Amino acid sequence: MNKKFSAKKQISHKVVIFWSMISFVTLAFVVAIIIMFVNAQSTRSINDIRNLYEEEVFQQEGSYYVYVYSKIGITDEQAELDKASDLEELIVTYMTYAKRHSNARRIYGMNVDSFRNKSAVFMSGSTNVVGSARFSGLRINADDIPILMLIENGKVSKAYLTEKEIRDALDKDMNP
Repeated sequence: MNKKFSAKKQISHKVVIFWSMISFVTLAFVVAIIIMFVNAQSTRSINDIRNLYEEEVFQQEGSYYVYVYSKIGITDEQAELDKASDLEELIVTYMTYAKRHSNARRIYGMNVDSFRNKSAVFMSGSTNVVGSARFSGLRINADDIPILMLIENGKVSKAYLTEKEIRDALDKDMNP
């Protein structure tokens, strides 16, 4: 009688292999879901923006935005830092949107801190960048920083100077 009872308790190799495979597939699926969740929730910041330098601004392909900003401040009042901090969340949101949607315009940065003493770019008077096709043709008033430029066909087709204009332009692209 013990022989019959012990024979029933033995598990076949096929059952062990089957359940091992089910366990492995389930574990792989759970790990994949966790990785996808972590990647989707990864914290992005303005530091993740790809910065363009001088003539690179006009050498990208297609239609794209260039966000001109400063991290250390240009003017004595440093109002541009307040404006930039107010826009930072929107810029990061748009970067994420552009990364996830292949048909969206890309956005690049142009950190002006590295060339803020170049008289070819910063000047007194009003900002005049529309129509520029070269870095030396950009005329930016330091009080207008940050600004958003739309580059199409290798030249600046539009410039958004105020926080509201920048918000409206990016919101319009994200919600057509």
